[in-house]
Amino acid sequence: MTAERKTELSQKETGIYQKAGLKMHYDFHNKEEIKQIPVAGCDFTLIDYDYRNREVYLQFNSASRGEIVYLNLHNVLYYTLRNTEIGSGKKIAGISIQEDCLPLKLLREVKEAKYKKEPSYLNQNILFVSIVIQMVSGGQVLIICETVDVEIQNSQTDSEIDKLLDMLDSRKDPKIQKEGIELAKKVKHLSVFIRPTEGKYLWENCAKILSQRTDKELGRYLEDLFEWEKDTRWPGAKIIFDRLFSIPSSDLAAAYSQSLKKAVAMKAVSWTSSLQYFAEKKDGLIDLLPEEQKKFLVEWQWHW
Repeated sequence: MTAERKTELSQKETGIYQKAGLKMHYDFHNKEEIKQIPVAGCDFTLIDYDYRNREVYLQFNSASRGEIVYLNLHNVLYYTLRNTEIGSGKKIAGISIQEDCLPLKLLREVKEAKYKKEPSYLNQNILFVSIVIQMVSGGQVLIICETVDVEIQNSQTDSEIDKLLDMLDSRKDPKIQKEGIELAKKVKHLSVFIRPTEGKYLWENCAKILSQRTDKELGRYLEDLFEWEKDTRWPGAKIIFDRLFSIPSSDLAAAYSQSLKKAVAMKAVSWTSSLQYFAEKKDGLIDLLPEEQKKFLVEWQWHW
């Protein structure tokens, strides 16, 4: 158990994580309360996965209640979520727990059969929770994790984001743009700055904002940031490239590998070339990739 995890558990024991206002914390011991998280009727709007810290971030929007529900799932062992299961119109029927799901049973069998005498992640006596998110369409998402943090915000704050994005317009007075970049330091959830669909004239300043955040803050968004390199002519692409390049290869490898898979599957030549160039220049990154991707990058370099 890491020092951070011990601190987290210690805080929980002293009551810091007890329900206070619009923030809640759940684990194995109060798992039954997970069913009360108010996501029923919400649109499933966002998923991010932080490979390094094994965390999944989910966002649900309720237009009728004027609320945004954020779920931060820690120490994720298993999940079935796919990007195709989120978006406008993907409504949630409810959330529940599943006592003895098959994946958890299989993991226990692996622990008992294979790792009895060997050190293993599964041998840390962690009590995991199996969470099921039921979709109105009939599908469901299963996530096995250790703890869940929930935060509920009033979506009326979106008007403040609108004003901020308006200030980031590259066609505005440079002084206003600078003020917008400074105000953006107060924004916690960074997805709003990742190539906003409101217009490319926002992207350069959004890239500047993201480049000022720490590696830890950017951790959950690495795949999204690599997508910025689909076209190196896009505003902010060079800024994001340089910021990604400054992150240790060990922290980038998982997100880079997933991005490369997407680029190849999409047959996106420009994006694949950009990713190949990144890996070629980034010291130690290629060594951390699966063998088939190492081979692919070498072949791609010679082919193009």
